[in-house]
Amino acid sequence: MIITLLQLSQMIIGCWINLQAWQYKKNGEMCQVSDENLKVSLIMYGTYFLLFAHFFLGSYIYKSKRANKQNDKPKQEEKKSN
Repeated sequence: MIITLLQLSQMIIGCWINLQAWQYKKNGEMCQVSDENLKVSLIMYGTYFLLFAHFFLGSYIYKSKRANKQNDKPKQEEKKSN
């Protein structure tokens, strides 16, 4: 879980850095990053963020809800057999 949270943090920081570079360029400050590179890397970091968020939710948040439902089924079956 901690690795996935670190990866999500990395993607957020990557997006933030790209947006900061875009702001610098917009304000006329010197920035060595091309516009095309900013666009592509922002798309990349955004896509990776979505993928890791989907993985995190499916593996750690919704998994526990599914596990609880599956654990309830045997208990219900035991009650029916008694």
